[in-house]
Amino acid sequence: PMPKDQFVTALRDADACFITLSEQIDAEILAQSPNLKVIANMAVGYDNIDVESATANNVVVTNTPNVLTETTAELGFTLMLAIAR
Repeated sequence: PMPKDQFVTALRDADACFITLSEQIDAEILAQSPNLKVIANMAVGYDNIDVESATANNVVVTNTPNVLTETTAELGFTLMLAIAR
């Protein structure tokens, strides 16, 4: 993950932010990102984002739910078949 001071600098003039679970967005970062309109979390969850602060700052938070559900099931089934051999 990017160090927090560099992350804040990078977001200072940004309208949108695409992140993974390794980046944390809290109230402090949101307060220093006045132009930020959307945070796109490239993960199923959004525990790494202070959603309450984002909402208070009129920032939309998105994620990618169910993106790996089918693939995970297929892997699990294939592993069971491999063990059965």
